[in-house]
Amino acid sequence: MHDEPNHADYDWIAAVIREIEAVDPYHMAYVNHNAPVVQGGYGAGSQEALWKDWIRKTKPRYLSYDHYPIRAEAP
Repeated sequence: MHDEPNHADYDWIAAVIREIEAVDPYHMAYVNHNAPVVQGGYGAGSQEALWKDWIRKTKPRYLSYDHYPIRAEAP
């Protein structure tokens, strides 16, 4: 549905999820979440507030986010 949504998009994403699940209750609407690396929780105030608001609004069947740290060391 949406990759790494902004906090401001949560309401419309939640509405779209409900519409999809009303038509097709057998498949999940997948939304990949942001990695917890931005101070301020992508506009929610904190990362904890961001996740709590996401869970409250979308009632997800599971949670997912990606985080791909790359570490390079000098030779």
